[in-house]
Amino acid sequence: MDSDFDLGLNYYRFDRQKLPVPKVRVNIMNQNVLYPIRTAAPAQPQLHFCFKCRWEARTVLKACPRCGKGLFSQTNVRVRGVLLTFLGLFLSGFMSVIAFFVTAFLIEASKNPKNSASFNGTEEMLGLTYLIFAGVIGMGVTMILAGLWQIIFGRRNMVLIWIFFALIAVTYVAGSVFRGLAE
Repeated sequence: MDSDFDLGLNYYRFDRQKLPVPKVRVNIMNQNVLYPIRTAAPAQPQLHFCFKCRWEARTVLKACPRCGKGLFSQTNVRVRGVLLTFLGLFLSGFMSVIAFFVTAFLIEASKNPKNSASFNGTEEMLGLTYLIFAGVIGMGVTMILAGLWQIIFGRRNMVLIWIFFALIAVTYVAGSVFRGLAE
C-alpha cells in the first residue's frame, strides 16, 4: 500500500476504487509529514416550512409537496420575527401611551368638576374601555413574544398565535358590548 494515500482515511468512488486524497506536505521536527487537506462539507439546505399544512423539511423546494403553497425558510421566518417584534413594540407602546393619557385625563376630570371635559359613561363603559386597552396591549406583547420566538428558533409558535387570536376575539367582543352600551 502506498503510504502517501494511506492515513486511515478510505475515500472510495461508487465503483469502490480508492481515490487519492489531496494532501499537503508539512515539515515537523525535520520530518516530512503528509496531512490530508480537509474540505468543507457541502452546506445542507435550510429548514423550510409550509404555513398552511405545517409540513417542514430540509429542502430546496420552493413549493410545498403536500398542498402546493409557498415554503418559508428559517431565514425568512426570522426576518418576519424581527418585523413582528417591532410591530408588537409599536402596538403595545402606542396603546400604553393612549391608556396612560386617558387615565390622566379621567383623574384630572374627577378632581376638577368645573372642567368642561368629563366622562359621561357608566362604570361598565369605563371597564370595557380599559379591557379594550388591555386587549390591544396584550396583542402587542404576544406579537413581541412570537417575534422573539421566531428570531431565536426560526419557526413559528402556534400557541402564541392562538393566544393572539383569542385576544383579538376578546377585544372585539368588548368593543361590541361597549358600542351596544353607548347606543
